[in-house]
Amino acid sequence: MAWYDVNNVQIEGTYPMVERTTTGIYSLDWALKGGWPTVGTLTEISGYEHVGKSTLSYYLAGVLGSGISLCDVEGFDPTYLQTCLATSGYKGNASIVAHLDKKNKPRPHEQMVFEMVENIGNGTADFGILDSVGALMPIVESSADNFEESWMGRRAQLVAKFCRRSVYWLTNGLSHGNIIMVNHIYQMMGGRNQGHTTAGGDAKKYLAHIR
Repeated sequence: MAWYDVNNVQIEGTYPMVERTTTGIYSLDWALKGGWPTVGTLTEISGYEHVGKSTLSYYLAGVLGSGISLCDVEGFDPTYLQTCLATSGYKGNASIVAHLDKKNKPRPHEQMVFEMVENIGNGTADFGILDSVGALMPIVESSADNFEESWMGRRAQLVAKFCRRSVYWLTNGLSHGNIIMVNHIYQMMGGRNQGHTTAGGDAKKYLAHIR
């Protein structure tokens, strides 16, 4: 294996250096080569149901964040959220993106997701959690009168927009936060031995810094 003198390579221009913070989870810190990247990281945490995806997200938010914005479209236990954050040593506020508008009507998931992203972008919070990608419902689906109507690709489009907006805020020096999207694994259809994938299309796969 050849070793090269990197000091001979000069890079012009400015860009935030990648800093890492240990999470207290040895195997995770080792896999990430020293800890969690603390500058502008979009992460997908995926797995089967009831394996601890949300719990891990809460813990990481408590360890790494100083202001948390949670967009939960599945439903969660506030007491459990408090317990996880307290266990991680977090001291501060966790802001929950509202499910209802001023008229007490359900808000579209699009509005909720992008409010969370804006909270990260404007500095209101430095750690955002979307829980979960698999439960996102586009406006056209939520307003449909017939269960038999098909809206193929609409959720993937929504997730792609969310990922692009998040990466824009996180990688252009506009925010130093982190965003985690919780996702579910499901079996691919169409034949034998097709494997497994996660909901929300392909954009999240190549835009997420950690999966």
